[in-house]
Amino acid sequence: MNSLWKLSIWLLVMGAGLQAFAQGPKPSPSCVIAEQALSQGQPDLALTQYDKCLSQSPPDFKTLSNVGMAYARTNKFDEAIKYYTQALALDPGNPPIRFNLGLAYLKKNQPDRAVKEFARSLMGDPSNIKAQELLAICHFQMKDYELAAYEAEQVLKVEPKESSALFLLGSSLLRLGIYKEAIQLIYASIQSNNTAEAHVVLGQAFLGVKAYTQALKEFQEAQMLQPDFEGLHADLGTAYAGVGSTDKAIAEFEKELEVRPNNFDANYSL
Repeated sequence: MNSLWKLSIWLLVMGAGLQAFAQGPKPSPSCVIAEQALSQGQPDLALTQYDKCLSQSPPDFKTLSNVGMAYARTNKFDEAIKYYTQALALDPGNPPIRFNLGLAYLKKNQPDRAVKEFARSLMGDPSNIKAQELLAICHFQMKDYELAAYEAEQVLKVEPKESSALFLLGSSLLRLGIYKEAIQLIYASIQSNNTAEAHVVLGQAFLGVKAYTQALKEFQEAQMLQPDFEGLHADLGTAYAGVGSTDKAIAEFEKELEVRPNNFDANYSL
């Protein structure tokens, strides 16, 4: 997964949030403490108390799901997946647990598994816009850009100004060669998402329509925000070549090859 989608997924996942459950009637003291610790952002304490909780009473799907959430918050996604799966064995159609399981798979960079869980979550809760958007992210990673574009459009029907959906739709259209629409969408997303990644994608869209001057401007903006952005020197080289600055183009391609000597575009263009 490249740095663009690492950041985009991180921002979206942080915005989505895991979904915890309250305990059923008359929980044990350990269960109560565990739930409080989880809600207060203390996952390690929560795990210690949930271990006692599970030893004192038969597990229910809520407790198992919350244990999975605590593990997810400590970045132990294999354990999180284990407990979410156990929770689903007791309540297979539960949309929040499916959503959380999808997040865990996505953070493990397994979009092929995450996509199934987000789709199942949406079957039980069609109003979950974040699940729809994360489903689009999965399809984008799987290079199914048509589906990613369609799902991003569904999000925008509900939230027309949602910047990550605008960016996702624009990025999908860019991969499909629909450059002019991609440019408009990415421009709109930059209004609230002024990142190096957004400028790079916009610059690449301008390259697609051979608007080299505008592409160069976007890549230079990206360079000011994040000089070490992966592949940026190759993009700058292409833009410089397009505006006829051959010496600058050669210099940028050489800089790219110093870091990534197997970059096909930089080797070919140089």
